[in-house]
Amino acid sequence: MKAGGKGGVKSDIFLTTDAEISRLHKTFLEIDGPTDVMSFQCGEGGEVVISLDTAVRQARQRRIPLRWELTLLAVHGILHLSGMRDHKPSDWKKMRVAEFETMVRIL
Repeated sequence: MKAGGKGGVKSDIFLTTDAEISRLHKTFLEIDGPTDVMSFQCGEGGEVVISLDTAVRQARQRRIPLRWELTLLAVHGILHLSGMRDHKPSDWKKMRVAEFETMVRIL
């Protein structure tokens, strides 16, 4: 995937547990509890860490295949690596559009 319209940027994707992502969440963002995905810049690329436990729950809630949920979370993480944010409502909307456009191309 090309992050932010740049040439091919390498991103490693890791699957982990709620317990491990909770530890990362607390260590790096000082937030207790699990989250679905976290991204870490590493040089020109980055790492995307996805909680498989949370992905399974979210896929069930959304009634979609797990592979779609994992793809969406990977896309979300890579978009963060490309500089997109989603904390403000306007940024959140831009992130959803970028996710949708990317998912359409992938699936």
